[in-house]
Amino acid sequence: MPHLGSTLLGTAAIAGLLAVAAFAPLSAEPGDNLQLESDLVTDAGVPWDRLAGAGALAAVTPLQPLDAVADDLSGFLPPVGTIDPKLESGLSQLVADARSGADLQRLAMHLGIPLLNDGLTVIVEIDPSDADDVRRAVSDLGLEVQGAYEGWVQVRATVDRLLLLTQISAVKFVRRPMQLVGQGITTEAIGRVGVGPWQDAGFRGQGARVAIIDQGFFGYKARIASGELPKNVITRSFVSGLEDVDRRTRHGTACAELIYDIAPDAQLYLVTIGTEVELADAVTWLINENVQVISFSMGAPAAPNDGTAPLDRVVDRAYAAGVLWLNAAGNYGAGHWSGTFHDDGEGWHGFAPGQRLFPLEIGADEQALFLLVWDDWPVSNQDFAIYLFWRSIDGSLQLMAYSDSAQTGKQPPGEVMSAFGPPRGTYYVAIRRQQASRPVRFHLYSLAQDLKGGVPEGSAVSPSTARGAVAVGATTGFDQVQAYSSRGPSGDGRMKPDLVAPDTVSTESFGFQGFPGTSAAAPHTAGLAAVLLSAYPWMKGPDLLYFLQQNALPLGPERRSNVWGAGRVQLGALASVPPTNPTVTPTATRTPGGAATVTPTGTLTPSRTPTAVRTSTATRPPTSPTATSTPGAAPTGVAWPSTTRYLPLIYRR
Repeated sequence: MPHLGSTLLGTAAIAGLLAVAAFAPLSAEPGDNLQLESDLVTDAGVPWDRLAGAGALAAVTPLQPLDAVADDLSGFLPPVGTIDPKLESGLSQLVADARSGADLQRLAMHLGIPLLNDGLTVIVEIDPSDADDVRRAVSDLGLEVQGAYEGWVQVRATVDRLLLLTQISAVKFVRRPMQLVGQGITTEAIGRVGVGPWQDAGFRGQGARVAIIDQGFFGYKARIASGELPKNVITRSFVSGLEDVDRRTRHGTACAELIYDIAPDAQLYLVTIGTEVELADAVTWLINENVQVISFSMGAPAAPNDGTAPLDRVVDRAYAAGVLWLNAAGNYGAGHWSGTFHDDGEGWHGFAPGQRLFPLEIGADEQALFLLVWDDWPVSNQDFAIYLFWRSIDGSLQLMAYSDSAQTGKQPPGEVMSAFGPPRGTYYVAIRRQQASRPVRFHLYSLAQDLKGGVPEGSAVSPSTARGAVAVGATTGFDQVQAYSSRGPSGDGRMKPDLVAPDTVSTESFGFQGFPGTSAAAPHTAGLAAVLLSAYPWMKGPDLLYFLQQNALPLGPERRSNVWGAGRVQLGALASVPPTNPTVTPTATRTPGGAATVTPTGTLTPSRTPTAVRTSTATRPPTSPTATSTPGAAPTGVAWPSTTRYLPLIYRR
């Protein structure tokens, strides 16, 4: 089945990881530094015209095929090289075919690259220390700098000027941004997650600040008018050139509806982004707004899943500020394959003995989207390419798409391959070694079709695998984990997901066919966290996670697993008086790669009735705290633990 969860596509963002040559700005006249002549050759010495013809092979529908390919791929002559090793393969194909006179709009659609008036947004990867110089150089070229964060510079450029960016010596790589693709009436899950009694007792999210970060909130004003969203929502767009969040997709609107159903008195923030740079800016703003919970139903498969990805650092920054970051685990459980490269003797990867081709079915008018990454982060000199073949009506194989970015030790280990609207039928993915000296472990993600014979284990993706993120998987109405819900462990062996929650619930935005995917599971959990904050306003992110994991319903004999985490979220029965906070509440600061360190904070006034005011804290010298609780009834089944039991359980994932 097609995957319906939100995904961040694109090659991984790598910044600040290799020294670069001294900065040498281009002249004020861009054309003086580059000649686009017919005899231009690629870095591999291949004439421009050949590269252009290869790139245009799938620019139109019906596709324009190359010669038929043998089933064993013998004699196959693949498209070679890129125009510049600093340019991602898809962008290279676009530039080459602009020279050949191909229809750029149709080719860009086929490649999955948004193109408006021959212009597009790209991410320029640099060393962070060169950011100011690169921004000035880009501006001198007459190109628009839309933003920057650490080693990312977001630039708006026309296709014919992309190569100018690669001529800046401080530039490491130019790629498309992480493109946002859609992932994935009162929610029927209220009874299952046990929030009804809490709402009846007056705990409806008041005092909690909850943000939904998404690519758009189309129709949110109509949802406010119909009572499906509150009137006091706060909106902010970080998308360059767009001020209104009412754009593009109803995905974010549906997420907000779910949170509002569960926590109708919470203050909601609707925030739109379009790239990773804009995400970083949005998180900075939300931290300054003292937001306590962030729901993010997107993921980035083309990144390491061991907690070291650039987006993970953005999440960890929110975690350090006390924010509970709830992230959709991903919808790649049925669309992920992983395995170690096995050279069959002719450079092709063998998926099994004698098997160079991985088969899959693509339906009519579907877009095929594939990401291939390998565990050689952050930059790699192990060079591989990926190809998509179609079994044509006459039975022959035809090359329909490919990606062959350079990996020379300065680029990330990833390839992005797309084919829009190919003919219905059987397709095959193949992986070829271009230049590699050792076996690497591959992760192949199909973002639109299932992979029969795939590997669900290890399919959780960044930033849900960040150490500061709470990854939320998806369950059916019968508490069965959805086949497409991503599994752990993370690349460094941590349990993922952390929790699971219901999906395929009806919303005004998606109707009664249901809002599917882990995209729906994350906001469900965010709503529960808001209810908890109205009952226990002293809670921080680690406290909220601990409560949710302790109350979760286990879905198997193992208390915790890489399929369902700690279990399906639920609040448990509410006693007449909520528990007060301990006299000393330990809070944890976790640095990526390190263990949690505990700093006790001063006494907070317990809240017997909901309050929107957080009592200030006073930091005490680090000690070995012992918690004392004021008598009060805790929710059934939860013993409010002493600190000796409390701390290890928060972080054991």
